[in-house]
Amino acid sequence: MSGEYVSKLIERATAFLEEAEKASNADLAMFFVEQGLQLYVKAVYYELSGLMLRGRRLRELLGTLAKALEEHGYAQVAEKLVEFVDDNRRALIMIEESYIMSRYGEFGYSRNDVEKALHVAKRLRSVLEEVRRNVKLG
Repeated sequence: MSGEYVSKLIERATAFLEEAEKASNADLAMFFVEQGLQLYVKAVYYELSGLMLRGRRLRELLGTLAKALEEHGYAQVAEKLVEFVDDNRRALIMIEESYIMSRYGEFGYSRNDVEKALHVAKRLRSVLEEVRRNVKLG
């Protein structure tokens, strides 16, 4: 089941991110980016630990993943993830906020916001794929 579950989450995450690139509505695109990244982090965490990660705040999910990596002796990998979060804090906050703001907020997102979010999303996926290749916790 675990391999199937990880594959399904990654498939969904990829679909959300692909739809974000195609969406003509910037608010909807931002929501798709947030959903895609959230699922991707949860898939990686589950693949490494066998545990389902709860919550939706992207920086918190990444922090939980980094902490698990560090606790299992992968301090360098954890540090790389923490540095990514630090370096991309503003964009990650915007992506997190889009979970609510894209649907209920008083303002909308621009195409420029979406492009920034997609750029960060691609870089984060790359970092997470590196984690998947180099780390085995269970």
